[in-house]
Amino acid sequence: MNKWLKQFALELRLVFGNLLFVLFPVIYAVIFLLFALGAGDYANPKIYNMLYQNYSFAHTISLGPAMLLGILTVRRDIRRPSYEWNRSFPVSFGMLLSAKYIVGIIYMSLFTMSASFIFYVISIGGGVDSSLVMRHTMNIVVQSEISYLVTFALAMLLGVCIANRVVYLIGFCAWMFGTFFMDIFLIEQLRLLPLKTFHLNQFFVTNNPLGDETWGYELFREELFSSWLFVLAFTLLLLVVSLLLLNRTRPTMNIKWCWLTAVGAAVLSVAAFVPYGSIWQERYASINEKLNDSTIRLSATEFSKDVRLNISKYDITLKRRPDNLLQFQAKLEVPTEEWSGKSSFPLTLHRNFQLSKVLVQGIDTPYQRKGERLNVEIPNEAADKLQIEVFYAGNIKDFLSDYNRERYPVFSVGSEVYLPRYMAWYPLPGHQDVYVKTEDPANRIHTGNRYSGMYFPPAEMKLTVEGYSVPLYTGMPEIEREVGYQRFEGKGVMGLTLLGSESWIELKKEGLPVTLVTTPYNRENAQIQLAELKEKYDYFTQWIPELKPAVTQIMYFGTSVESLQEESGKVDNGLILSSRTSFYDSGSGLPGEWMNAMLFGGQEGLVMYSGEDVEEDVRGRISSLFWYLYYREAKGVSDEELMDYYGWARSIQMLTMKDTDYDPKGLGRKMLRQVSKALNRGKEAEVKELLQHFYNQGISQPGRRDDFFLKEQPISYKEWKQEWNRVMHSHRQDK
Repeated sequence: MNKWLKQFALELRLVFGNLLFVLFPVIYAVIFLLFALGAGDYANPKIYNMLYQNYSFAHTISLGPAMLLGILTVRRDIRRPSYEWNRSFPVSFGMLLSAKYIVGIIYMSLFTMSASFIFYVISIGGGVDSSLVMRHTMNIVVQSEISYLVTFALAMLLGVCIANRVVYLIGFCAWMFGTFFMDIFLIEQLRLLPLKTFHLNQFFVTNNPLGDETWGYELFREELFSSWLFVLAFTLLLLVVSLLLLNRTRPTMNIKWCWLTAVGAAVLSVAAFVPYGSIWQERYASINEKLNDSTIRLSATEFSKDVRLNISKYDITLKRRPDNLLQFQAKLEVPTEEWSGKSSFPLTLHRNFQLSKVLVQGIDTPYQRKGERLNVEIPNEAADKLQIEVFYAGNIKDFLSDYNRERYPVFSVGSEVYLPRYMAWYPLPGHQDVYVKTEDPANRIHTGNRYSGMYFPPAEMKLTVEGYSVPLYTGMPEIEREVGYQRFEGKGVMGLTLLGSESWIELKKEGLPVTLVTTPYNRENAQIQLAELKEKYDYFTQWIPELKPAVTQIMYFGTSVESLQEESGKVDNGLILSSRTSFYDSGSGLPGEWMNAMLFGGQEGLVMYSGEDVEEDVRGRISSLFWYLYYREAKGVSDEELMDYYGWARSIQMLTMKDTDYDPKGLGRKMLRQVSKALNRGKEAEVKELLQHFYNQGISQPGRRDDFFLKEQPISYKEWKQEWNRVMHSHRQDK
């Protein structure tokens, strides 16, 4: 032990006595601090993402000194011919390697300590909860140290294997390939996602699960731990192989033990890879199962009419067990016209859930199931209202390889919950396409909602949730909340989405009837957005007494979340799923998006470009006039300023765009000029009365599939002119 300590002290002096290596951690800390301060604007909605990205790049750069020092520490004496005399010393290669390796890791830990400290201080300065900041910081520390462990071991192995100075060039190539090129060409382009564990910098991979605040640690805990376990075992293998190669260069009685140790380390590495490999094997097996399932159709296939069925009532109970098993009891009430004359009623339920029994009118009933398709037999003596009760359970965390990325469209793992309506986590009416296949590119599975959409007929819904340690959120009003228990109820609910995460926070503003749910790092920006929303809400409520927004919650994550691609920016009943997408202002724009949803609900049916006769439906242009009035009165801008600063914004684009294909008759510009002239004459009251008339009539524009059930009526340009003449003429007569 005394000899090892002396060797350790010698290696310490050699590393920390080199001015260049002493300066590396200092320069690294200063550069990261400057980048972190640049990203550390607490009002920036991407502050966490930018801090993380800055660190991921800085860590990649720091692997250069790790590779250089690892090669140098071997070539300095062990592989230098002029130092062959030291092999006569009673100091084994194992002692030399271990001392050099420990010193190298201690040195590289200086990079980790400085960066993690900076990250912690800036995060605490933003008012983020200290326990959450410590969780992020510990992830940085653990992942960074594991990265340095394997990189330094690889560098030492290169130094042992290659005696020539070309080893420096090969080490540089290994650094570049193990970081940049592996991610770009092997993982991203060739879609070899399991190779992520071989990446030298796990912060830098394209599919880094912890790059965003939303959903991460619990969701990917198993994958992270299994990956870390394999990397540590692989690091041990690299060190043992280095020792074996060195021991072959001088006589030793322990060469057989070296071989046995190397074989054991190789077996250990393979064994450590098994848990990690089994995770990916299960993921790809689930995709192959879907590809071979005849019930999953091509994306271009037309939907059958049997999906246009209606379920009038739902009563769903969800219980989560500690092992993440979800247990459901779903009671459905089906109107007579939907099942009359049929021997079975079709439903859609996600394939990950196993059915235990199905009751019809309280009686155990046979059913047939394949994939997501479920057919429940209907007895001949069924009453006016068919009552179906479905009992099912299962774990759910679905994986899709979406082009060059991995994607998880539905999951419930611990506190991380995303159960979107289009994944059929509760029984949907008819046989709907939860998944579809695509021919180009070949052999791909995507969610059916992305390509063809799905039907969610309005229904009266009740939902009871038990077993979650954090609050969950959905588009229905929350009736009751206790620890581990929530109850929701709503009418006219068109599809039910359930979301939750351990770190989310709720923000409210007095006088604003919505709750904003956001992430801790996004708190300050969210408060700014709420203040802007309050200003808009106050303006519209001054002259629209009928404004009673159905929207009660806004999910605002600051950055674009991969799992929310399909629903981002949409209105899910009383819930707005919002990312950074903005179209309504020249600034942030999101409060305009939210206010638009509070005014008109979802506008998925608003099409900017259409081959149809625009005179038959001017609802989009009427809704834009609400915003034109806002810009004129609340913002105090002239028509010229409006065109200069807001003309591109979706809020009034339908009024300002000059496109013959889009609006060949210029109806939007005609309506804009009408209202502009009226406002210039002081007829604000008449314009507001006109807009209120159409607002009460209904100018929301739901998507095509929703409109099948809602039967929203279009408003023609002829109706607009008639009402315009009536309002303006009646006010002239009054005068």
